[in-house]
Amino acid sequence: MHLQSSRSFLILLLIIFVAAFAVSFSQASGSPAALLESMTLYPVADTFITNSAPDRNYGGDGVLELWYEETRAGQSGAFVLLRFEVQEALAPEAVIDSATLRLYQIEAGEGADPVHVTLHPILESWREDEVTYGEQPEVYIGPFLISTSMDRSQGWKEIDVTHLADDWQAGDNFGLELRAVGEQFRRIFESRERVAANELNPHLVIRYHEPEPVDTPTPTATKTPTPTSDAPLNLSICAVADAYINDAAPANNYGTVDELRVGYGQGQNE
Repeated sequence: MHLQSSRSFLILLLIIFVAAFAVSFSQASGSPAALLESMTLYPVADTFITNSAPDRNYGGDGVLELWYEETRAGQSGAFVLLRFEVQEALAPEAVIDSATLRLYQIEAGEGADPVHVTLHPILESWREDEVTYGEQPEVYIGPFLISTSMDRSQGWKEIDVTHLADDWQAGDNFGLELRAVGEQFRRIFESRERVAANELNPHLVIRYHEPEPVDTPTPTATKTPTPTSDAPLNLSICAVADAYINDAAPANNYGTVDELRVGYGQGQNE
């Protein structure tokens, strides 16, 4: 019984010590870290384009196709286009900590596994219901592109697009394009048109925080010392008029002469 009481007392002391350490560490580290928040955005536009049907628009399709193949007729493939309204969803002062693009892969054909996919920022406006391979927007080719590898398994494919989301929040946002060329493959993803508000639709998950307010010191008035009566006071006063007169020339005025004369002598009285 005594041993059990001693053990309980030691555990209580340990809890008190840990709590005290946590409080002191929190006080030493200043204000608490900013609270991270999460936001999920769904695309305002998504489609794919292919040179196998350069004049056809796929904006209303329920899937997004990404593929590449080489045949005797030549090379053909399909690219995926997406756009999210990041600037409209986030406050200008919000700081993006991470942004993840999530695509649900529902089918994979024969070919490369995994496949190397690159993400290209789109540089001009496009419409989901009008864009075609023959009338496609210009994209950024490189260098420093975001890239990822996608295997053939069904399910969610995630891509870190934090740097792109930063750009979308700060300025022009025309979306992005997924490409993969050089090796034969085929991937099919859910699109936003398949089922409205479907949990398998493409989406962008953004984690962000609001910056901590900066404490601005309140200016305080500084009192200027008033001279005491015992302090010496030096004061200089300049003449507003000066001249001299000469009885030897009583009608002359010497107000503009640049010197003052004083003297007395025989035949001269100044």
